[in-house]
Amino acid sequence: MRTPCDQERPAPAPARPAAAALRRRRPRRRRPARPDRLTTRLAVKVGGRRVVVTGASGAIGRQLAVLLGQAGADLVLLGRDRQALAETARRAAGGTGTAVIHTADLTVPADIARFTDRLTAEYGGADILVNNAGRSIRRGAAHAVERPHDYRRTMAVNYFGAVDLTLRLLPGMRERGHGHIVNVATIGLQLGMGRFTAYNPSKAALEAFGHSLAPELRREGIRVSTVHLPLVRTPMSAPTTAFARLPALHPHQAARLICTALVTGRPRVSTRLGTLGELLGVVAPPGPPRPRHPGVPLPARNPRRRTRLRDRWPMNDTVFRQALDSPTLAHAFDITARALAGRPALRAADGRTYTWGAYRDAARRCAAGLARLGLRPGDTLGLLLGNRPEFHIADAAAMTTGVTTCSLYPTSPQDELRHLVDDSRTGVLVTDDPARAEDLRRHCPGLRDVALVTEDGLGPLTDAGDTDPYGHRPRPDDVLTVVYTSGTTGPAKGVELTHGAVRAAGRAFLERVPLPPGSRLVSYLPMAHIAERCCSHYLPMVLGADVTCCAGPERLFSVLPAVRPHWLFSVPRMWEKLRTRLLAELAAAPEEFRYGALRALELGEALAVTEDAAARAEYERLEPGHLAPVRNLLGLDETRFVHVGAAPVAPATMAFLRALGLPVGEIWGMTELCAAACVTVPGQHRAGWIGPPLPGVEVRTAPDGEVLVRGPGSLRGYRGRPRETAEVLDAEGWVHTGDLGELADDGALRITGRKKDLIVNAYGKNMAPARIEARIGHGDPLIDQVCVIGDGRPYNVALITLGVGTGADPDPERIRRAVARGNRHLSRPERVRRFAVVEDAWTPHSGLVTPTLKVRRRSIGRHYRDLIDTLYAGGGLTPLED
Repeated sequence: MRTPCDQERPAPAPARPAAAALRRRRPRRRRPARPDRLTTRLAVKVGGRRVVVTGASGAIGRQLAVLLGQAGADLVLLGRDRQALAETARRAAGGTGTAVIHTADLTVPADIARFTDRLTAEYGGADILVNNAGRSIRRGAAHAVERPHDYRRTMAVNYFGAVDLTLRLLPGMRERGHGHIVNVATIGLQLGMGRFTAYNPSKAALEAFGHSLAPELRREGIRVSTVHLPLVRTPMSAPTTAFARLPALHPHQAARLICTALVTGRPRVSTRLGTLGELLGVVAPPGPPRPRHPGVPLPARNPRRRTRLRDRWPMNDTVFRQALDSPTLAHAFDITARALAGRPALRAADGRTYTWGAYRDAARRCAAGLARLGLRPGDTLGLLLGNRPEFHIADAAAMTTGVTTCSLYPTSPQDELRHLVDDSRTGVLVTDDPARAEDLRRHCPGLRDVALVTEDGLGPLTDAGDTDPYGHRPRPDDVLTVVYTSGTTGPAKGVELTHGAVRAAGRAFLERVPLPPGSRLVSYLPMAHIAERCCSHYLPMVLGADVTCCAGPERLFSVLPAVRPHWLFSVPRMWEKLRTRLLAELAAAPEEFRYGALRALELGEALAVTEDAAARAEYERLEPGHLAPVRNLLGLDETRFVHVGAAPVAPATMAFLRALGLPVGEIWGMTELCAAACVTVPGQHRAGWIGPPLPGVEVRTAPDGEVLVRGPGSLRGYRGRPRETAEVLDAEGWVHTGDLGELADDGALRITGRKKDLIVNAYGKNMAPARIEARIGHGDPLIDQVCVIGDGRPYNVALITLGVGTGADPDPERIRRAVARGNRHLSRPERVRRFAVVEDAWTPHSGLVTPTLKVRRRSIGRHYRDLIDTLYAGGGLTPLED
């Protein structure tokens, strides 16, 4: 029996379709497609013309070739990937034009020469050039993560290749009297060195190229325009997924922007994506503004935008002021480390990075390790280390617990190190040289223990332990560090600098030179140098700076492009090397660029001496196109301040830096004054004058012309030497510097000579010539008198006289061996590199020596000026090394 549920139900009647559904189903009549306006205008512009497209195997190049081919252009496609070029040519030839391919690498000058020669021979040149050279964003972003330094170099080389290609094609365009050059500048975001940075070497350089030649080319019928593409959307590799947070263009959109600029002749940028600064605001805190040429006002900025960006920087003005006003550097270090715990503080050469939080934690653990070795507040910690993060950590550990530090030069001879360890009362030594450490342990009875730095870092010193071993905080009058100077005679003296003195000197310097918080700095000079210690170790504790450790001065110029520092302090010799290197690299640059750069440098150096309206106008015309790219390639395009000091500065060196467009100034000081007493006011440098005293510092001259200085940054005294302290620091607090100078009405200082008998070489190394001459003179009894020259020079040379009765033609090999034996007892900067044996006798009657037979260096320098120049030109004899 069937239940009601089992009974069959009638099928429901089909529902009638709704009227809207019926309307959607009706076939729609298609209107005839309108011709794309851009394609129509592009056909008029490029139809039948020969268009050279570089980088045609990339994402943008493919889309661009298709659009130009559809418009009827005769394409010449240039790229590296032949297979991709063939596919691009096939698609582009589908229009009314033709396409031929050439594989070449714009980083190889020979490839550029072969391509342009063939293009001229077969096709007669080019009508339109679209410079789309450079790595694609996809490959470039991945490459930037793996090899950021090489990525920057490759992008820079690609730019020079594009400029070289342009200059080779210009003659053909000039013969025709028409043409168009479009430079494509892709604004990419590079992920390197642990941070996002804006880096695009082609953008500024290609813009500068257009600005320098555009007026002249327009008069000849050739247009020059630059297309800015903020970011192109291509498949990203895993390490660069952060790029997905940014809005980006599709390659087809980028190609249409390029074609629009080609049609209109005006630079184009995607307004939908906004400015590069807005893109950077998505992923990075704001940096300081780029330096502009003196006299060019900075563009007005939106105050609301500036406030919004400042709020993202964790160290606001209040925190910075608290660190600046703190009683000691230990307090400033704690304030900065808490505020910037997640920001980078130290970077090693091998890529290791310490944030401020990790920096502070490592310093506190190291302090506990030092306490386990027996160090107590008031004791001395010796540091025999190069430029590496471990130095900063160990020094900060000692500083925060009231332990005095003493840094030693790694290049000092062993007997001098023994004296310094004993004289400074060093109880524990931190070093990365086991052999020297063992020798010092045997010969220095006051040295209780040695901590070795290995590949793993500070090792046992940073093991887990009590992070606050004493609960002690230093006072302003406590000695922070002992820095040794060579002195004029006798052994070196240790200058005791207190917490309050170093803090006051740093605060006065920041009032004169307003460095922004978070500045990027480079540490490359020895840390036993007081200037380097203040610049890259003490000041960052107030600024919250990002410090990159460079292994030595010889590697500075390879590190600068990767760091792009905001402030750079250097000794004069480094800038002399830079000038030599720059002139050598310009010799290999394209002819027009080389001529413009050399002409701009010549004009700038002349303007540093005398002002001329015509020269100023020509310099300002050449500077953006020829010197701005040079600063970019050197890594100095974001430098806001450059200071030179620690040694006599030649006027030609300052003129070169000003001609290069760097905001340069001078610093004068000494170890006894915490490295700085007079500093140039930014933008107000005068040739030959250093600048007025820092705030709170008094400077006057004694009746004999000696410069006297008084201020809160003065030394407390020489360690263990009360008599020498009384000679340099009088009862009224004036420090007798030993330098001769004069003061201007505005307080600026000019150094005219040196009262002390002291050599300061071009690297800022202070050397006692009497000590060097004694070592060389004791090398052989044949040597009678020695005069060492090296003040303001890159190395030391010597003039040697022989004893009476030795003969007119002594054995030169014997003298070479004697000088080599004397050099073994000297540090590397003190050694004599070249020397000459003079036949004239130095007698009091000749005026070259005093009645007590002490050499008169100035008289000898004037008398043998030509011979000394010959020694520095490569003449004379060299020591005979084993």
